Amino acid sequence: MKNFTSPSDKLLTLGLVGLGLAHELNSPLTASGLGLELLADQLRSADPPDPVAAAAAVDRVLGRVRRMAALVDRFRRFARGEGGRPAPASPDAIVDEVHELVRPALAETSSIRLLRGERLPDARIVVDRILLEQAVAIAVLNSADAIGDNAGSITLHVAEYVEGWIRLDVDDDGPGFDSISDSVELGYSTKGDEGMGVGLALATRIVESAGGSLEALNRDEGGARIRICLPLAEG
Repeated sequence: MKNFTSPSDKLLTLGLVGLGLAHELNSPLTASGLGLELLADQLRSADPPDPVAAAAAVDRVLGRVRRMAALVDRFRRFARGEGGRPAPASPDAIVDEVHELVRPALAETSSIRLLRGERLPDARIVVDRILLEQAVAIAVLNSADAIGDNAGSITLHVAEYVEGWIRLDVDDDGPGFDSISDSVELGYSTKGDEGMGVGLALATRIVESAGGSLEALNRDEGGARIRICLPLAEG
C-alpha cells in the first residue's frame, strides 16, 4: 500500500479527507435523521407500529450508523498515511456491494439504471475494502451527476486488464467529460458551482494508496468511463 508522506501530500490528503467525509456522510446522515423522525412520529401516534416493525426501523438506522463509523475510522487512518486496512478481497464482491448500496437510491431519485456487466469471479486483490467501495461509489455518483435528470444507465464491469492487473470500469451513457485532464483534479465537479469538486480527486487518492490508478476516459460509443486499475494479489 502506498503512503503519502511528504508535507504537501499530507496536507492535500487531510484536506481531501475532511471535504470527502462531509460529502460522503451527508446523505446517510440525512437518511438516518429522517428515519428516526418518522419512527418517533409513529411511536407517538394513536396507532404506533408493533415492536418488531419498530425494531426493524431502528436496525436500518443502526446499520447506516455503523457503516458511517467504519468509514470515519478508515478515512482517519488514511489521513494519517496508514493506507487503510488492506486484506485479500474479491473485486466482484466489492462492486456488487456498491451496486446494492447505490442502486436503490438512484432508482428513487432519478431515471438512471445501475447495471452489472463483466465479472471476474476468481480474481483477488489486496485493498481496504471499505475505502475501495467508497472510491467506486464516488465514480458511480459522479456519472449520475453527469447524466442529471435525463434517463440513462451506468454499468459496472470487473475484467482483466493486463497480466497481473484487473480493471473496474464505471461506464455511463451521459455527455462525457468536457476536459479529461481536469476531471480527476481537485476542484472539478460535474455539478458545476454546486459541487465541491473533491469526489474523483479523493477516489484517485484512495486507489493510488492501494497501488493502483484511476483514469477518466470518454467512450468511443458515447458517454464516459472511469477506470480503476489494481494489481492482483500474489500467489
